Amino acid sequence: MKIPHSIVAQYETLVDRYALLQSHVKEVIERDVKNERWLYLYRLKSPESFYVKAQTRRWTAVKEDIFACTIVVENASQIQEVVNLLKGFFIVKYQRPKEPGMTLKRPESFVFDDLRLYLTLKDRDSVPEIADLIFECQVKTFLQHAWSIATHDLIYKPKELLAWANARVAYQVKAMLEHAEVAISEVDSISGSMLLSLTNEEYKSRAKIFSDLQDCKVDLGENTNRVLDNIITLIKDWGYEWDQVWDWVKEDTKKGDGYGLGQLRFSAYEIIIDSIIQHDKDSISKYKEYLTKHPQKRILIPDELMASHPELEAIGHNVC
Repeated sequence: MKIPHSIVAQYETLVDRYALLQSHVKEVIERDVKNERWLYLYRLKSPESFYVKAQTRRWTAVKEDIFACTIVVENASQIQEVVNLLKGFFIVKYQRPKEPGMTLKRPESFVFDDLRLYLTLKDRDSVPEIADLIFECQVKTFLQHAWSIATHDLIYKPKELLAWANARVAYQVKAMLEHAEVAISEVDSISGSMLLSLTNEEYKSRAKIFSDLQDCKVDLGENTNRVLDNIITLIKDWGYEWDQVWDWVKEDTKKGDGYGLGQLRFSAYEIIIDSIIQHDKDSISKYKEYLTKHPQKRILIPDELMASHPELEAIGHNVC
């Protein structure tokens, strides 16, 4: 995937501090929090994941997600024990779900909703250069962890990308964890059953967008579903339809721009913004009007794109 140099530069200015935070948190948790039967996992976000997360325009979450960790415990009764231990060494800025015993999920929903704590260091004087950094710590059981590992590719990297049936199967599995091994091993035959051999308008639309981009060999990187989500949300917020925007992109391509820019320096996200700006003289004012009601939805505009369209400063900004 093409990542703008300015985004990579911003990532590199941040990642060293978060790497130091990762090292410090690992030492504290492995020494003072986890026991030998628990599992501790951690990671730093890659430049591509950082870039794609920034496209979601959840600006606060972009930095808070550069470093994240997970503590896996034997069963749900131990989750509060971990929370209490963490509070001894870190400050809980906020958590999701907000309160124990509460969830935003409807009873018929089985989406991801494991406990996530957003923490900073308690003893801030010990490592002052990372004292203000917030990081995410998930606390989950081994069954929850097993589900997330076993079904990750079904949801985010399915063999038949965008297949409604694959996502459906994954959440059925979450609802019956004790049958997870059988259900996951038989996912291909299950998703091909008459009951699940379905689709809906959302998935048909996503499949059309994915097909158009694939036909033109636009590189969507490893986080394909999130990239598609970002593009769909951007176009919807801006008030356009995909076919209209894609016609503009194809027209620009004939002139040497469009998805030809993807071979140079732009990703699909920037290509689409570039074409909208070139073809609709009211696009800036249209999005400015949208921002009056949704000020947090300013668009991610890397420096490379801003250089071509300085007028975009009115509706967007870079990460930092």
